[in-house]
Amino acid sequence: MISKLEPQMLEAREGATQLYIRKLGDSQVARLGRYFVRDIYFGELLKNENFRCDVFLVEGVVAGFIAYTFDSRDIFSYMLKNTGLFIASLIKGFFRHPVRVTGAVMQNVAFMVLKDKEICPEVRSESLSMVVDGGYKLKSGERIANLLYNNMFKTLYDNKVRQVKSMVKADNIFSRALNNYFKMKTVYKGRIFSRSMMHDTIVYVGDTSVGKDIL
Repeated sequence: MISKLEPQMLEAREGATQLYIRKLGDSQVARLGRYFVRDIYFGELLKNENFRCDVFLVEGVVAGFIAYTFDSRDIFSYMLKNTGLFIASLIKGFFRHPVRVTGAVMQNVAFMVLKDKEICPEVRSESLSMVVDGGYKLKSGERIANLLYNNMFKTLYDNKVRQVKSMVKADNIFSRALNNYFKMKTVYKGRIFSRSMMHDTIVYVGDTSVGKDIL
């Protein structure tokens, strides 16, 4: 079952946080610390109408999630307006992992400085992160990743967003296959310095109307 994650869904937020850190521990967001992931990414940002996270629940447990934006520019503006909350979460994380958090903060500062050099800046909607627990995928018998991705496409389309962007590591065969399945087109391959991505990355752009009929 797919549900929209809300700030008050404490168990689901905790489940999504654990899944994020376990599967995407080296990502830019996870390196900002557990408190940032739980209280900001899966908490405060959910109050912004341009940020959304959908969770796939199996017997009440988060078996997967997808986080995405309707307008990424508004997300960054929202973060700047709520600087105090973000700094508080970073301070908590700093005392546990000072080197990791400091490095991640520097990466995010670099992004703010270089964000005008983004790939396809005209496409403001973006799939930010998606994780599926393989064990629960087998238990549910569902193609959880496909269902979450399809739900994102349909939600964006219903909200009059016609294009969405996705960035994946070039060596991530699973994510590449998923984007190809949803008829996403490759628009760039290489390093993205505005995101501090020093590995080869593929940027896809897709038509959200595909989500109506793909499954």
